[in-house]
Amino acid sequence: MMYSREFIQQVEQAADIVSVVSERGVALRKTGSTYKALCPFHSEKTASFNVNPQRGFFHCFGCGIGGSAIKFVMEYDKLPFVEALEELADRFSIPLEKTTSSSAKEQSEDRLLTALEHATEFYHLFLTQQSAGETGRQYLQNRSIPLPTWEIFKIGFVPEQWQLLVENLTSRGFSNSELIQAGLAKSSPKSGRPYDTFRNRIIFPIRDIRGRCIAFGGRTIDADQQPKYLNSPETKYYHKSQILYGFFEGREAIKKKRKLILVEGYLDVTRLHQFGFPEAVATCGTSLTADHVRFAQRYVDRVILLLDGDQAGQAAAWRSCPLFLSGRLEASVATLPVGEDPDSFLLTHGGEKFSELLQRDTPVFEYLVQQCLAKHSSNVQGRMKAIEELLPMIGEIFDETIKNMAITHLAELIHLPEATILEKAAKYLRKPHKHDTLENFHSTDSVSIEIQEEKRLLQVLLHFRRFITLAREFLDVNEFQTPHFRQLYKQFLQFSDQEFHTKAIEELEHQIPDLYSEIMKLYMEGMPPEYSEADFKRLIRQIKERILKWQRDEKLASLSDEEKLHANIEFRKKKQALDKIYPHR
Repeated sequence: MMYSREFIQQVEQAADIVSVVSERGVALRKTGSTYKALCPFHSEKTASFNVNPQRGFFHCFGCGIGGSAIKFVMEYDKLPFVEALEELADRFSIPLEKTTSSSAKEQSEDRLLTALEHATEFYHLFLTQQSAGETGRQYLQNRSIPLPTWEIFKIGFVPEQWQLLVENLTSRGFSNSELIQAGLAKSSPKSGRPYDTFRNRIIFPIRDIRGRCIAFGGRTIDADQQPKYLNSPETKYYHKSQILYGFFEGREAIKKKRKLILVEGYLDVTRLHQFGFPEAVATCGTSLTADHVRFAQRYVDRVILLLDGDQAGQAAAWRSCPLFLSGRLEASVATLPVGEDPDSFLLTHGGEKFSELLQRDTPVFEYLVQQCLAKHSSNVQGRMKAIEELLPMIGEIFDETIKNMAITHLAELIHLPEATILEKAAKYLRKPHKHDTLENFHSTDSVSIEIQEEKRLLQVLLHFRRFITLAREFLDVNEFQTPHFRQLYKQFLQFSDQEFHTKAIEELEHQIPDLYSEIMKLYMEGMPPEYSEADFKRLIRQIKERILKWQRDEKLASLSDEEKLHANIEFRKKKQALDKIYPHR
């Protein structure tokens, strides 16, 4: 779908980039008029990621990535431009622009999503209406999964046949290539013929936040069939490290309660929904990731990790808990009795006992300490080993306040003096870095007057684009003395007055990456809140007057006294001409 430039600009102007970035788990720290953080797009120890709320832009001086809120959502959520635009429009309550035009590429992408929706209906109808679906129906009934739950989650079934879905969808006009791209079929290495990805399995459609089916999870009903769970391959729509199963189905309760209960499997999610816990979600065949946590932070304030009481459940908790130590989410662990999972516990004990179990949860940090102490002896040596194991996790916390609080809390939990913990933690505490600011070149304390003036003029043009007409009229590109600023100014003059906007600048990222990076540096340093036309003209005058003085001084070096007199008279005339156009006051 194509949207007008005016609509894109409307979304860019409405999107609060600080909120957009923060909601995805980036710990921004205010520094003057801008914000800084560790870059979410590459590994670093010194914060080089900057957000400028006045201009609605972000830029990382480490990896070079930058742009508007739309670009951030594209990169962070792995979404194409249109989907990122629509996500922000929904987030900031902007009605979508009505348009019917779309490119061939977008039409192709829509066909893949359509194929996935057709597959959802095919699997569901096969379970509920086909005689060959009796095996699946019997399995769900034996597991006490009621019909309303089948409907809420559009659960389906497919028997052991190699091309059942392929034949159905190709008869609807979908090509073999499209089915393979959508993850619905695979190509035989011998014959090259497509065959169904899922066979003889209960099918769980996996939906994104917008309710679109983007993948499937299939559970075998045959104890001898492996693997027990089979998931769709990753596609341009489906990134398993970012999707939580059940989130769409429980979205209203989740938004109302601002809470998630994180369980391990699809059937656990459906069971919790059945018993009145619609805030239950699960990962899709993968361990919990930082992307999952960032996604959750956009919608909830609290997460309860509900894990099996066996060794595998404890191992999963140990891997997952450190992801919550940043403190942005209130996270805790509720442990089931050994041998139980959420499905079996609810069927045996009911919803009331389950609620009581959730209320006996343990904060993630305390859980980590308890588990670590359990592995070592209770004497001082054992506790010191526990500290050595826990401190690297604490060291990954970027926020220094939260990190220091964690160290204090660790001392309390482990019953050792805080000074002892601090001594051990010294190498994990972040120290200010000499490069923890913008490049020295962009510091006005260390550069010449001409560089400061030229840089300031470019910043004014970036922040107050109405002045581009004045600049075009009164300041020639050759009057810039700094080579790379001259190149930037030349690029600015190439934009038409209508094109000189955020989108046009973003397009430079791929066309002229070095130039784009320099523009971003100027953007991120910020500008005064007001800059009048008179202020801008005075700035042009300063640059022109400096050039006149430089030209005069260069000429005087080789002139006789009489020639110097004439040169000074000429300089005064040119300076007077400047006074008429650009008065001092």
